[in-house]
Amino acid sequence: MTGQPDLAPRRCRSPPGTTLLETHRHPLEVGDSWALSGDGVHFGYPFGSTYTLAFSRLLYGREVLVAYNVSSDARSDRVVVDATLHRAGDKLTYLYGGGGTVDVEDAPDGSRYVKLDLPGKRFAILA
Repeated sequence: MTGQPDLAPRRCRSPPGTTLLETHRHPLEVGDSWALSGDGVHFGYPFGSTYTLAFSRLLYGREVLVAYNVSSDARSDRVVVDATLHRAGDKLTYLYGGGGTVDVEDAPDGSRYVKLDLPGKRFAILA
């Protein structure tokens, strides 16, 4: 149907050493929506009605990650971060919606991610 959003799951893979600008040419995909995974291996864009919505922005050379669990149930998702800004073992600190830090980890495909455990309808900001 014309004018309806495409909600089909899509594969997202940023080759190691590439930036979002090099990987995604469509302006709305650049930093607007990050791929998610429940297992740290298979990443794709969110779809359906129970997912974690995540996006990031670069502020003063740092990536600021914003995530929101749209589900009423708790979720544990892995969210891709920019592989050129983060190495495995780096930490992102909760600025809102949680405490402490989360580790940046390597996925088998070379992308990097953080694992976020969010209660239902919870919003978090990390940097």
